[in-house]
Amino acid sequence: MSGPKTSRYKLTPAQRRIIAKQRELERQLNEEKAYRKKLLARAQSLSGAFSADRYNAKLLAEHSGSDNGFCAQADAFSLRIAALIKEIDNAQYFSELEDFQRVRIAAEKELAELLEEKSEIERLAADNEAALSGVLRDKIDAGFAEELPEPPANQPEDRLANHKQQTLDRLRRLINEPLLSAAHVNLLCETEQRLNDITDRDFAENYIAVSAAKAISEAEKYLDEIGELDRLTARYEALCECCGEVPEEFTAGNIGALGEKITELESQLVEQSEQAYIAQAIDEVMEDMGYRLLGTRSVQKKTGAKFRSELYSYNDGAAVNVTYSSDGKITMELGGLDTADRLPTSSEAERLRGDMESFCDEYDEFELRLAQKGVIPEHLSLLPPDTEYAQIINTNDYQLCEGAAVTNITDRKRPAQNNTMRKSTDDQI
Repeated sequence: MSGPKTSRYKLTPAQRRIIAKQRELERQLNEEKAYRKKLLARAQSLSGAFSADRYNAKLLAEHSGSDNGFCAQADAFSLRIAALIKEIDNAQYFSELEDFQRVRIAAEKELAELLEEKSEIERLAADNEAALSGVLRDKIDAGFAEELPEPPANQPEDRLANHKQQTLDRLRRLINEPLLSAAHVNLLCETEQRLNDITDRDFAENYIAVSAAKAISEAEKYLDEIGELDRLTARYEALCECCGEVPEEFTAGNIGALGEKITELESQLVEQSEQAYIAQAIDEVMEDMGYRLLGTRSVQKKTGAKFRSELYSYNDGAAVNVTYSSDGKITMELGGLDTADRLPTSSEAERLRGDMESFCDEYDEFELRLAQKGVIPEHLSLLPPDTEYAQIINTNDYQLCEGAAVTNITDRKRPAQNNTMRKSTDDQI
């Protein structure tokens, strides 16, 4: 290197494609891990379904001799849910993308089938409830009053009563959905309470047709959107994991904002992954050329700009400081070492100028080896070796590496001489 040199390094097209492929694989893996948790929550939400409907089914079987196959279907449903939960839960121990994808595809298919089956069983439960009401009404009409444990407060007696009860049942099932938002649950609870309190026939019919129907429709629409929300949230959480950010909460009502955040993070991830590779390549080349990492430091300016510096050994009492800025610029400077903030003396400045000259060939090879790793420079500033650029680096500003042997420039007795253990290009082959 001559004097201080600032560059913006970029990847060759071939290296960028390699990094993009690695980045996409990591993103997909993190997304599958996040989505697995969503699938597990959805499967668990179906566990314990129909517990209230079993009471009516058993009661119907006692009075009519049959529950129309309800308990058998409900039991089979519960077994399938338990098996699905176990399969999804076991996937947490996977490490390969293909294994996560296999379980996800199978689980999504099984969930879709189970939701259809749940709807069929719910319809059967409603039929059983209506049949039970008819059986009991017939027995009452025949003079056989039944004393039932915990009977319904108001036994349905006509079409409106049946319709009202069916609406209340739908409201209660939706209220018990664990994936429903708090706002929807509150609205459904208010609707249920008001419907229970209505005694006027015309008002009840109108309320069921308008207010209750609207609340149910909005809740069911929300549940339909949960699948899309889960997919996008899993992608978003995977991107946050890759970018080192804490994920925010998103609901079905702001899916648009979630999509915008995903686009922003995807762009951020491209920049971060490429800069991380460039930094790693620089570290590896410096190490291959014989420079020892002495210490690091991170600084954030009042403007918000962030800088990270790595200090590498050069000659006795001198070091190369590599500074990474948040805007992608990388600056390399050579300086003398000390444990105080000060300017170099005239003799120290002259020695450092000699170090700058001797480092010119070293820097040329540094960039050659970077190019072999697919990293090429865009030079922004190239300054000549001069005492004007001589500086003293205060090692107290750095977090020194364990065991790092640091020699101050004041302890340097002999003339400047390149003592680095640089490996030749042949050694790298």
